[in-house]
Amino acid sequence: MSNAAYRLAPVAVLAAVTAGSAVAAPQATAHTITAVTVTPGLGGGFGTGCTYQVSATVDADAYRITFLDNDYPIRGNQNLQVSGNTASLAWTPSTTGTHVITALFTVADQAPVSTTVQVDSTGLNLGSACFAQ
Repeated sequence: MSNAAYRLAPVAVLAAVTAGSAVAAPQATAHTITAVTVTPGLGGGFGTGCTYQVSATVDADAYRITFLDNDYPIRGNQNLQVSGNTASLAWTPSTTGTHVITALFTVADQAPVSTTVQVDSTGLNLGSACFAQ
């Protein structure tokens, strides 16, 4: 065998190992957000100044979620870890009207999921309870 053949042999082995590794690598699984919910306050309505629980249900714990209110990040929610297939945060609307609450994966390319909430009134916050008037 010539010196050139000896020099090329390790390259051929490396190429074969690399090709085999690519075939044996696990395939990425696409995970989805299955629901976004906003828990209404007493009386079932929504009011400004009251705080509500916003949750996203996800089919895997390994991701982080970001929540948006009308396309703006909700304060304090960047990269929330999904735990028990849910990511949640407290949301206090500051304006009346229609609010589109969206959950999306922080890193993945999966489709966001939204729900619409109508904030009809100014909330009356009594400390331990908040009523939408």
